[in-house]
Amino acid sequence: MCVCVCAYVCPLNPLFLQDQDDDDEFDYEGETGTIVVQALPKPPPPQPELPDTQVDDDAEAIDQQRIEAEQKAIAEAAKEADTQHIQEEKDARAAAELARVRAAAATIDVDVSANTPTEPSGTKAVQQWEHVSQGAPTITDGEQPGDATKAGYKKEKVAISFQEAVMWFAAVDISQELTDIVTTDDSHLGFFGKMFSCFTTTSLDSTLVVERNRAFAYGRMRWKEGETVHLRMLQTIFLRLTQTKLHVPRKGSHWEDIGCQGSDPSTDIRVPGTGMLGPLQVIWLLSNHGDIARWIHRVSDKGSDNMRKFPFFVTASRFTRTAVEAMRQGHLNSLFNRAGKDGILDVLGKIFAATFWTFAKLWEEQCLDIHKFDETAKDLDRKAKADPEGTIASFERAALRFKEAISGNGTDSGPLSFLNMEDKQSF
Repeated sequence: MCVCVCAYVCPLNPLFLQDQDDDDEFDYEGETGTIVVQALPKPPPPQPELPDTQVDDDAEAIDQQRIEAEQKAIAEAAKEADTQHIQEEKDARAAAELARVRAAAATIDVDVSANTPTEPSGTKAVQQWEHVSQGAPTITDGEQPGDATKAGYKKEKVAISFQEAVMWFAAVDISQELTDIVTTDDSHLGFFGKMFSCFTTTSLDSTLVVERNRAFAYGRMRWKEGETVHLRMLQTIFLRLTQTKLHVPRKGSHWEDIGCQGSDPSTDIRVPGTGMLGPLQVIWLLSNHGDIARWIHRVSDKGSDNMRKFPFFVTASRFTRTAVEAMRQGHLNSLFNRAGKDGILDVLGKIFAATFWTFAKLWEEQCLDIHKFDETAKDLDRKAKADPEGTIASFERAALRFKEAISGNGTDSGPLSFLNMEDKQSF
Protein backbone atom coordinates (compact mmCIF):
# COMPACT_ATOMS: atom_id res chain seq x y z
CA MET A 1 0.00 0.00 0.00
CA CYS A 2 1.32 3.36 -0.93
CA VAL A 3 0.85 6.71 0.90
CA CYS A 4 0.46 9.93 -0.98
CA VAL A 5 0.93 13.32 0.62
CA CYS A 6 -0.78 16.06 -1.32
CA ALA A 7 -0.13 19.72 -1.19
CA TYR A 8 -3.68 20.37 -2.19
CA VAL A 9 -7.04 19.52 -0.75
CA CYS A 10 -8.76 16.66 -2.50
CA PRO A 11 -12.45 16.73 -3.06
CA LEU A 12 -13.89 15.50 0.17
CA ASN A 13 -17.17 15.46 1.93
CA PRO A 14 -18.24 19.07 2.36
CA LEU A 15 -19.90 18.33 5.69
CA PHE A 16 -16.64 16.92 6.91
CA LEU A 17 -14.64 19.94 5.80
CA GLN A 18 -17.00 22.38 7.48
CA ASP A 19 -16.16 20.89 10.87
CA GLN A 20 -12.41 21.27 10.45
CA ASP A 21 -10.28 24.20 11.43
CA ASP A 22 -7.86 25.67 8.96
CA ASP A 23 -4.89 24.25 10.81
CA ASP A 24 -6.28 20.72 11.44
CA GLU A 25 -4.72 17.65 9.88
CA PHE A 26 -6.95 14.75 8.97
CA ASP A 27 -6.79 11.30 7.24
CA TYR A 28 -9.04 10.09 4.54
CA GLU A 29 -9.17 6.37 3.88
CA GLY A 30 -10.23 5.53 0.42
CA GLU A 31 -10.53 2.27 -1.43
CA THR A 32 -7.01 2.20 -2.66
CA GLY A 33 -5.17 3.77 0.26
CA THR A 34 -5.02 6.47 2.82
CA ILE A 35 -4.54 10.12 1.86
CA VAL A 36 -3.19 12.51 4.51
CA VAL A 37 -4.32 16.02 3.82
CA GLN A 38 -2.77 19.00 5.72
CA ALA A 39 -4.35 22.45 5.34
CA LEU A 40 -1.91 25.24 4.62
CA PRO A 41 -2.12 28.50 6.77
CA LYS A 42 -3.57 31.60 5.13
CA PRO A 43 -1.02 34.29 4.32
CA PRO A 44 -1.38 37.63 6.33
CA PRO A 45 -3.18 40.47 4.57
CA PRO A 46 -0.84 42.83 2.79
CA GLN A 47 -0.04 46.10 4.75
CA PRO A 48 -0.52 49.37 2.86
CA GLU A 49 2.66 51.23 2.26
CA LEU A 50 2.76 54.91 3.44
CA PRO A 51 3.91 57.48 0.93
CA ASP A 52 7.32 58.94 1.61
CA THR A 53 5.84 62.45 2.00
CA GLN A 54 3.48 61.35 4.78
CA VAL A 55 6.31 59.74 6.71
CA ASP A 56 8.32 62.94 6.49
CA ASP A 57 5.35 65.05 7.64
CA ASP A 58 4.77 62.85 10.69
CA ALA A 59 8.40 63.08 11.72
CA GLU A 60 8.41 66.85 11.28
CA ALA A 61 5.25 67.21 13.38
CA ILE A 62 6.80 65.18 16.20
CA ASP A 63 9.92 67.35 16.11
CA GLN A 64 7.83 70.54 16.18
CA GLN A 65 5.85 69.36 19.20
CA ARG A 66 9.05 68.54 21.03
CA ILE A 67 10.52 71.98 20.24
CA GLU A 68 7.35 73.79 21.37
CA ALA A 69 7.28 71.83 24.63
CA GLU A 70 10.91 72.75 25.33
CA GLN A 71 10.28 76.44 24.53
CA LYS A 72 7.21 76.51 26.81
CA ALA A 73 9.16 74.98 29.67
CA ILE A 74 11.96 77.53 29.21
CA ALA A 75 9.45 80.44 29.13
CA GLU A 76 7.67 79.28 32.27
CA ALA A 77 10.96 78.92 34.12
CA ALA A 78 12.02 82.43 33.06
CA LYS A 79 8.66 83.90 34.07
CA GLU A 80 8.83 82.28 37.47
CA ALA A 81 12.33 83.64 37.99
CA ASP A 82 11.27 87.17 36.94
CA THR A 83 8.25 87.06 39.25
CA GLN A 84 10.39 86.00 42.17
CA HIS A 85 12.92 88.74 41.40
CA ILE A 86 10.20 91.44 41.14
CA GLN A 87 8.63 90.30 44.41
CA GLU A 88 11.98 90.41 46.15
CA GLU A 89 12.58 93.97 44.91
CA LYS A 90 9.06 95.02 45.99
CA ASP A 91 9.54 93.55 49.45
CA ALA A 92 12.87 95.31 49.79
CA ARG A 93 11.38 98.68 48.77
CA ALA A 94 8.42 98.20 51.10
CA ALA A 95 10.71 97.35 54.02
CA ALA A 96 12.86 100.42 53.33
CA GLU A 97 9.79 102.68 53.11
CA LEU A 98 8.32 101.28 56.33
CA ALA A 99 11.61 101.89 58.12
CA ARG A 100 11.65 105.47 56.83
CA VAL A 101 8.07 106.07 57.99
CA ARG A 102 8.75 104.67 61.43
CA ALA A 103 11.82 106.85 61.72
CA ALA A 104 9.72 109.89 60.77
CA ALA A 105 7.03 108.90 63.26
CA ALA A 106 9.59 108.86 66.04
CA THR A 107 10.23 112.57 65.47
CA ILE A 108 6.57 113.65 65.70
CA ASP A 109 5.94 116.38 68.26
CA VAL A 110 3.12 115.36 70.58
CA ASP A 111 0.73 118.12 71.71
CA VAL A 112 -0.10 117.50 75.38
CA SER A 113 -2.72 120.23 75.74
CA ALA A 114 -6.10 119.42 77.24
CA ASN A 115 -7.81 119.08 73.90
CA THR A 116 -5.17 116.89 72.28
CA PRO A 117 -5.79 113.13 72.11
CA THR A 118 -3.46 110.96 74.17
CA GLU A 119 -2.52 109.06 71.03
CA PRO A 120 0.24 110.91 69.11
CA SER A 121 -0.71 112.38 65.77
CA GLY A 122 0.17 110.05 62.93
CA THR A 123 -0.18 106.79 64.87
CA LYS A 124 -3.03 105.63 62.64
CA ALA A 125 -1.01 106.59 59.59
CA VAL A 126 1.85 104.36 60.77
CA GLN A 127 -0.62 101.52 61.25
CA GLN A 128 -1.89 102.11 57.71
CA TRP A 129 1.67 101.91 56.41
CA GLU A 130 2.19 98.62 58.21
CA HIS A 131 -1.00 97.35 56.60
CA VAL A 132 -0.18 98.36 53.03
CA SER A 133 3.61 98.22 53.05
CA GLN A 134 3.79 94.75 51.53
CA GLY A 135 1.80 95.70 48.45
CA ALA A 136 1.85 99.47 48.15
CA PRO A 137 4.21 101.02 45.61
CA THR A 138 6.67 103.54 46.99
CA ILE A 139 8.91 106.22 45.59
CA THR A 140 12.59 105.62 46.05
CA ASP A 141 15.44 108.09 45.83
CA GLY A 142 15.72 109.62 42.40
CA GLU A 143 12.11 108.98 41.36
CA GLN A 144 9.75 111.84 40.67
CA PRO A 145 6.29 112.01 42.28
CA GLY A 146 4.39 111.98 39.03
CA ASP A 147 1.90 109.26 39.85
CA ALA A 148 -0.75 110.16 42.40
CA THR A 149 -1.74 106.53 42.89
CA LYS A 150 1.55 105.81 44.61
CA ALA A 151 1.47 105.40 48.36
CA GLY A 152 3.49 108.51 49.19
CA TYR A 153 6.04 111.07 48.09
CA LYS A 154 9.36 112.20 49.32
CA LYS A 155 8.75 114.52 52.23
CA GLU A 156 10.10 117.64 50.55
CA LYS A 157 7.73 117.08 47.60
CA VAL A 158 4.50 116.65 49.58
CA ALA A 159 3.34 119.96 51.06
CA ILE A 160 2.12 122.66 48.72
CA SER A 161 1.66 126.32 49.60
CA PHE A 162 -1.41 128.33 48.71
CA GLN A 163 0.58 130.45 46.26
CA GLU A 164 2.03 127.39 44.52
CA ALA A 165 -1.43 125.87 44.23
CA VAL A 166 -2.81 129.12 42.78
CA MET A 167 -0.03 129.20 40.20
CA TRP A 168 -0.94 125.66 39.14
CA PHE A 169 -4.63 126.54 38.87
CA ALA A 170 -3.75 129.63 36.81
CA ALA A 171 -1.77 127.53 34.33
CA VAL A 172 -4.11 124.56 33.96
CA ASP A 173 -6.65 124.33 31.14
CA ILE A 174 -10.11 125.10 32.51
CA SER A 175 -11.90 125.70 29.20
CA GLN A 176 -14.34 122.84 29.84
CA GLU A 177 -15.14 124.02 33.36
CA LEU A 178 -15.73 127.58 32.13
CA THR A 179 -18.50 126.34 29.84
CA ASP A 180 -20.38 124.95 32.85
CA ILE A 181 -20.26 127.91 35.25
CA VAL A 182 -23.26 129.93 36.41
CA THR A 183 -22.17 133.49 37.23
CA THR A 184 -25.41 135.07 38.46
CA ASP A 185 -28.33 133.99 40.64
CA ASP A 186 -31.25 136.16 41.70
CA SER A 187 -33.49 133.33 42.85
CA HIS A 188 -33.13 134.57 46.43
CA LEU A 189 -34.75 137.89 45.48
CA GLY A 190 -38.47 138.57 45.48
CA PHE A 191 -40.39 140.28 42.70
CA PHE A 192 -39.45 143.82 43.71
CA GLY A 193 -35.95 142.76 44.62
CA LYS A 194 -35.39 141.57 41.07
CA MET A 195 -36.84 144.81 39.68
CA PHE A 196 -34.52 147.03 41.72
CA SER A 197 -31.48 144.78 41.96
CA CYS A 198 -29.58 147.01 39.57
CA PHE A 199 -29.84 149.78 42.17
CA THR A 200 -29.17 147.68 45.28
CA THR A 201 -26.35 145.42 44.03
CA THR A 202 -22.86 146.72 43.31
CA SER A 203 -21.66 145.90 39.81
CA LEU A 204 -18.42 144.03 39.38
CA ASP A 205 -15.59 145.87 37.67
CA SER A 206 -15.33 144.54 34.12
CA THR A 207 -11.58 143.96 34.55
CA LEU A 208 -12.33 141.41 37.28
CA VAL A 209 -14.84 139.28 35.38
CA VAL A 210 -12.23 136.90 34.01
CA GLU A 211 -10.67 136.22 37.43
CA ARG A 212 -14.07 135.82 39.07
CA ASN A 213 -15.11 133.33 36.38
CA ARG A 214 -11.94 131.38 36.96
CA ALA A 215 -12.89 131.04 40.62
CA PHE A 216 -16.27 129.68 39.53
CA ALA A 217 -14.46 127.23 37.23
CA TYR A 218 -12.30 125.96 40.12
CA GLY A 219 -15.55 125.05 41.83
CA ARG A 220 -16.45 122.94 38.78
CA MET A 221 -13.10 121.18 38.61
CA ARG A 222 -13.34 117.49 39.44
CA TRP A 223 -10.82 115.43 41.34
CA LYS A 224 -8.45 113.85 38.82
CA GLU A 225 -6.87 110.57 39.79
CA GLY A 226 -3.19 110.68 38.94
CA GLU A 227 -2.89 114.47 39.17
CA THR A 228 0.04 115.16 41.49
CA VAL A 229 -1.10 118.62 42.61
CA HIS A 230 -4.53 117.35 43.63
CA LEU A 231 -3.01 114.72 45.88
CA ARG A 232 -0.45 117.14 47.28
CA MET A 233 -3.27 119.46 48.28
CA LEU A 234 -4.97 116.70 50.27
CA GLN A 235 -1.66 115.62 51.78
CA THR A 236 -0.96 119.21 52.83
CA ILE A 237 -4.31 119.48 54.58
CA PHE A 238 -3.64 116.27 56.50
CA LEU A 239 -0.07 117.20 57.41
CA ARG A 240 -0.85 120.69 58.67
CA LEU A 241 -4.04 119.83 60.53
CA THR A 242 -2.52 116.88 62.38
CA GLN A 243 0.95 118.50 62.60
CA THR A 244 2.51 115.21 61.64
CA LYS A 245 5.59 114.72 59.50
CA LEU A 246 4.12 111.72 57.73
CA HIS A 247 2.76 111.69 54.22
CA VAL A 248 0.02 109.13 54.15
CA PRO A 249 -1.37 106.64 51.61
CA ARG A 250 -3.90 107.77 49.03
CA LYS A 251 -6.69 105.79 50.72
CA GLY A 252 -7.21 104.63 54.27
CA SER A 253 -9.12 105.25 57.48
CA HIS A 254 -6.63 107.97 58.48
CA TRP A 255 -8.54 110.42 56.23
CA GLU A 256 -11.47 110.16 58.63
CA ASP A 257 -9.22 111.88 61.21
CA ILE A 258 -9.58 115.15 59.29
CA GLY A 259 -13.31 114.81 58.73
CA CYS A 260 -13.63 112.89 55.48
CA GLN A 261 -16.64 110.60 55.27
CA GLY A 262 -14.66 107.50 54.36
CA SER A 263 -11.30 106.10 53.39
CA ASP A 264 -11.28 107.89 50.00
CA PRO A 265 -11.20 111.71 50.41
CA SER A 266 -11.87 112.27 46.70
CA THR A 267 -15.51 111.21 47.23
CA ASP A 268 -16.00 114.42 49.26
CA ILE A 269 -14.78 116.60 46.38
CA ARG A 270 -17.97 116.78 44.39
CA VAL A 271 -19.28 118.42 41.24
CA PRO A 272 -21.82 119.90 41.36
CA GLY A 273 -20.64 121.23 44.67
CA THR A 274 -17.38 122.99 45.37
CA GLY A 275 -14.98 120.82 43.35
CA MET A 276 -11.29 121.48 43.87
CA LEU A 277 -12.07 124.97 45.17
CA GLY A 278 -12.98 123.30 48.48
CA PRO A 279 -9.46 121.95 49.21
CA LEU A 280 -7.97 125.22 47.93
CA GLN A 281 -10.02 127.16 50.49
CA VAL A 282 -8.82 124.92 53.31
CA ILE A 283 -5.21 125.46 52.21
CA TRP A 284 -5.87 129.23 52.25
CA LEU A 285 -7.08 128.93 55.85
CA LEU A 286 -4.08 126.82 56.85
CA SER A 287 -1.66 129.22 55.16
CA ASN A 288 -3.13 132.38 56.69
CA HIS A 289 -4.64 131.17 59.97
CA GLY A 290 -3.12 127.78 60.66
CA ASP A 291 -3.67 128.02 64.42
CA ILE A 292 -7.36 128.74 63.93
CA ALA A 293 -7.70 125.89 61.43
CA ARG A 294 -6.18 123.45 63.92
CA TRP A 295 -8.41 124.74 66.69
CA ILE A 296 -11.50 124.20 64.50
CA HIS A 297 -10.23 120.70 63.76
CA ARG A 298 -9.90 119.92 67.48
CA VAL A 299 -13.37 121.25 68.20
CA SER A 300 -14.77 119.08 65.41
CA ASP A 301 -13.36 115.91 67.00
CA LYS A 302 -13.52 116.80 70.68
CA GLY A 303 -14.78 114.36 73.29
CA SER A 304 -16.03 110.81 73.03
CA ASP A 305 -19.65 111.54 72.08
CA ASN A 306 -19.97 111.19 68.32
CA MET A 307 -23.13 113.29 68.35
CA ARG A 308 -21.00 116.23 69.53
CA LYS A 309 -18.60 115.95 66.60
CA PHE A 310 -18.75 117.28 63.06
CA PRO A 311 -16.65 116.25 60.03
CA PHE A 312 -14.04 118.96 59.45
CA PHE A 313 -13.39 118.43 55.73
CA VAL A 314 -17.05 118.00 54.79
CA THR A 315 -18.07 121.05 56.86
CA ALA A 316 -15.34 123.09 55.17
CA SER A 317 -16.93 122.26 51.80
CA ARG A 318 -20.28 123.42 53.18
CA PHE A 319 -18.90 126.90 53.92
CA THR A 320 -16.97 127.02 50.65
CA ARG A 321 -20.39 126.71 49.06
CA THR A 322 -21.52 129.72 51.13
CA ALA A 323 -18.66 131.75 49.63
CA VAL A 324 -19.46 130.61 46.06
CA GLU A 325 -23.16 131.41 46.44
CA ALA A 326 -22.36 134.84 47.91
CA MET A 327 -20.13 135.50 44.89
CA ARG A 328 -22.80 134.30 42.46
CA GLN A 329 -25.47 136.48 44.07
CA GLY A 330 -23.25 139.56 43.82
CA HIS A 331 -22.77 140.07 47.56
CA LEU A 332 -18.97 140.13 47.22
CA ASN A 333 -18.68 142.50 44.27
CA SER A 334 -17.74 145.54 46.35
CA LEU A 335 -15.07 143.54 48.17
CA PHE A 336 -13.76 142.24 44.85
CA ASN A 337 -13.60 145.76 43.41
CA ARG A 338 -11.46 146.94 46.33
CA ALA A 339 -9.22 143.87 46.33
CA GLY A 340 -8.48 143.86 42.59
CA LYS A 341 -7.98 140.85 40.32
CA ASP A 342 -5.28 139.36 42.54
CA GLY A 343 -7.62 139.47 45.53
CA ILE A 344 -10.59 137.40 44.27
CA LEU A 345 -9.45 134.16 45.92
CA ASP A 346 -8.36 136.07 49.02
CA VAL A 347 -11.86 137.51 49.52
CA LEU A 348 -13.38 134.06 49.01
CA GLY A 349 -10.95 132.66 51.56
CA LYS A 350 -11.89 135.30 54.11
CA ILE A 351 -15.66 134.79 53.86
CA PHE A 352 -15.10 131.03 54.01
CA ALA A 353 -12.83 131.27 57.06
CA ALA A 354 -15.17 133.69 58.85
CA THR A 355 -18.23 131.44 58.55
CA PHE A 356 -16.30 128.25 59.34
CA TRP A 357 -14.69 129.85 62.40
CA THR A 358 -18.01 131.19 63.66
CA PHE A 359 -19.64 127.80 63.24
CA ALA A 360 -16.93 126.11 65.33
CA LYS A 361 -17.13 128.87 67.97
CA LEU A 362 -20.89 128.45 68.35
CA TRP A 363 -20.53 124.67 68.37
CA GLU A 364 -18.06 124.91 71.25
CA GLU A 365 -19.80 127.65 73.26
CA GLN A 366 -23.35 126.36 72.95
CA CYS A 367 -22.46 122.64 73.18
CA LEU A 368 -24.25 121.94 69.91
CA ASP A 369 -24.66 118.48 68.48
CA ILE A 370 -25.33 117.03 65.05
CA HIS A 371 -29.05 117.79 65.32
CA LYS A 372 -28.24 121.52 65.22
CA PHE A 373 -25.75 121.28 62.38
CA ASP A 374 -27.99 122.23 59.46
CA GLU A 375 -29.90 124.92 61.32
CA THR A 376 -26.70 126.62 62.51
CA ALA A 377 -25.02 126.42 59.10
CA LYS A 378 -28.02 127.94 57.32
CA ASP A 379 -28.22 130.80 59.82
CA LEU A 380 -24.54 131.64 59.32
CA ASP A 381 -24.98 131.33 55.58
CA ARG A 382 -27.76 133.91 55.63
CA LYS A 383 -25.83 136.35 57.86
CA ALA A 384 -22.64 136.11 55.80
CA LYS A 385 -24.50 136.92 52.58
CA ALA A 386 -26.39 139.78 54.20
CA ASP A 387 -23.25 141.46 55.56
CA PRO A 388 -20.07 139.93 54.14
CA GLU A 389 -17.93 142.94 55.03
CA GLY A 390 -19.03 142.92 58.66
CA THR A 391 -18.57 139.15 58.88
CA ILE A 392 -15.01 139.36 57.57
CA ALA A 393 -14.13 142.37 59.75
CA SER A 394 -15.34 140.63 62.91
CA PHE A 395 -13.41 137.51 62.02
CA GLU A 396 -10.18 139.44 61.46
CA ARG A 397 -10.49 141.14 64.87
CA ALA A 398 -11.20 137.79 66.53
CA ALA A 399 -8.32 136.13 64.69
CA LEU A 400 -5.91 138.83 65.89
CA ARG A 401 -6.99 138.36 69.50
CA PHE A 402 -6.80 134.61 69.05
CA LYS A 403 -3.19 134.82 67.97
CA GLU A 404 -2.36 137.15 70.84
CA ALA A 405 -3.96 134.71 73.27
CA ILE A 406 -2.10 131.65 72.04
CA SER A 407 1.19 133.52 71.89
CA GLY A 408 0.69 134.30 75.59
CA ASN A 409 0.02 130.74 76.74
CA GLY A 410 1.91 128.92 73.99
CA THR A 411 -0.99 126.81 72.80
CA ASP A 412 -3.78 127.07 70.26
CA SER A 413 -6.23 125.11 72.41
CA GLY A 414 -8.63 127.97 71.70
CA PRO A 415 -10.13 129.61 74.81
CA LEU A 416 -12.77 132.07 73.62
CA SER A 417 -12.60 134.43 76.58
CA PHE A 418 -10.33 136.79 74.58
CA LEU A 419 -13.29 137.82 72.40
CA ASN A 420 -14.71 141.14 73.47
CA MET A 421 -18.45 141.83 73.56
CA GLU A 422 -18.43 143.58 70.19
CA ASP A 423 -16.98 140.52 68.50
CA LYS A 424 -19.36 138.15 70.27
CA GLN A 425 -22.39 140.17 69.24
CA SER A 426 -21.25 140.50 65.64
CA PHE A 427 -21.07 136.74 65.18
